[in-house]
Amino acid sequence: MGNDMMEAYLYEMNTLLEQVDEIVLSAEKNGSFSEDEVNEIFRIMHTFKGSSAMMEFNSLMTVAHRVEDLFFIIRDKTMEVIPEGLRPELFDLIFQAIDFFRGEVEKIENDQPVTDDIAALLEKVGSFQAKIEQKEDGGEPEAAAEAAAASGGAGASEFGSAEFPFAVQVFFDEGCGMENLRAFMLVNSIRELGAGAFDCLPGDVDTNPESAAFIVENGFILRFASADARTAAMPIITDTATVSSYQKFDFAAEEGAPAPAAEPAPAEEAPAAEKPAEQQPAAAPAAGAPKQQPQAQHAKESLISVNLGKLDALMAVVGEIVITESMVTASPDLKGLKLDNFTSASRQLRSLTDSLQDISMSLRMVPVSATFQKMKRIVRDMSKKLNRETVLELVGESTEVDKTIVDSISDPIMHIVRNSMDHGIEEHAEERVAAGKDPVGKIVLSARQTGGEVIIEVIDDGRGADDDAILNKALRQGLAQPGVEYSHKDILNFLLMPGFSTNTEVTEYSGRGVGMDVVKSNVENVGGSVTITSEKGKGMT
Repeated sequence: MGNDMMEAYLYEMNTLLEQVDEIVLSAEKNGSFSEDEVNEIFRIMHTFKGSSAMMEFNSLMTVAHRVEDLFFIIRDKTMEVIPEGLRPELFDLIFQAIDFFRGEVEKIENDQPVTDDIAALLEKVGSFQAKIEQKEDGGEPEAAAEAAAASGGAGASEFGSAEFPFAVQVFFDEGCGMENLRAFMLVNSIRELGAGAFDCLPGDVDTNPESAAFIVENGFILRFASADARTAAMPIITDTATVSSYQKFDFAAEEGAPAPAAEPAPAEEAPAAEKPAEQQPAAAPAAGAPKQQPQAQHAKESLISVNLGKLDALMAVVGEIVITESMVTASPDLKGLKLDNFTSASRQLRSLTDSLQDISMSLRMVPVSATFQKMKRIVRDMSKKLNRETVLELVGESTEVDKTIVDSISDPIMHIVRNSMDHGIEEHAEERVAAGKDPVGKIVLSARQTGGEVIIEVIDDGRGADDDAILNKALRQGLAQPGVEYSHKDILNFLLMPGFSTNTEVTEYSGRGVGMDVVKSNVENVGGSVTITSEKGKGMT
């Protein structure tokens, strides 16, 4: 596979994983999936299945397919099919699937082979599905799901050809993305089959990314020289995971004039999703009639993904332009000359270069929302494992920070949030109630801009720092000197020293001595600093 295709696949997977993680967290909080959430997860899993199949990651495709089948049942019968007592198990199961996808994507990013060991996860999905599924006559979930995903399109008569009169108009799943690359893969598969002569519209799907827009609106048109060639290619079309629907069209010798459709294939050879299309071919549009418009979509921002290296190169060029502008306008050769027009033009040039510099710098700025949202999952998982009910409040998610800094602070923030859960929030709700607190712990993750700086705070309302315990541990580890009097601030700074941990036993989350010193180092590497404030019994910031 080409690097461009792999980059597009990984970007799509990571983006959709963040979306589905957020959806499941919201649903778990509400105790149920809404109809829109069910539809969205079904769509995402369908996209996972198709994209992974195209990239030949069969284990990812299989898991996505099984989760998709599960959500087809939920979509068909609503959440009423799942008793309230089973819903926590459903949420845990989907989170396990998300973790599987995320782990495999990370392997792909690191050029490691994906796992084939998916039997345990498939068994869990199958076991849960068996609890809620009631067998009904009339097809399997996969066929019904494909039929439900089918969408119609404009008539294909305008794409007729006398040389290739037997056509198939193929539609891919709505919103699946990379339609031109999916079409290119389809063409290659049919070409390798060697069934007979054919062509396609658009014909430049391998070189022109803009052909994707044509495919979304009109479908991908495959035209064959003979009916036998088309028949031979149909299994490839119907077996392509991202094909949602298709129409067959036959054209008479006079180009553009539809001929009677070919005899339909026997019922047992036709997939369920195909039958409605063959029984009622779409009528050709009348002459002069307006072209059928695609279904209205939700309004959304126009975004483009750009390689970070290109932005860095742009920043370097802009920096050189600014320097060159200063060299020209402040040249000593111009001293003593009366150049009114030049002075006016140079002021305008300075204004434009300043604007160019501001805009180019803003291109690297991204909101911290994606990083903050990841922390919800961490708090959720630790709350369950540690049996400490805790909520995470996010403040200032729209605050923008340089992309490099956002990437660098993700791990430090995660470590601090884990510390707040493991060390800060009290183990028992009774302890919190006795201290006059809400039985549910609270962590606030906030970001705000102050002048030219961004302040990120992690605040918990837990037990706070115990100065005596910290100082005693520092003395035992040789970090503090006996007989020296340390201030509260000095004692808190021991928490930032290498190897320091107040946990007496190693757990999944702490006790290994790899702690806040790494956080401090990572933050300082991007020009930041770490400070700690705390009051015993009140929490820590």
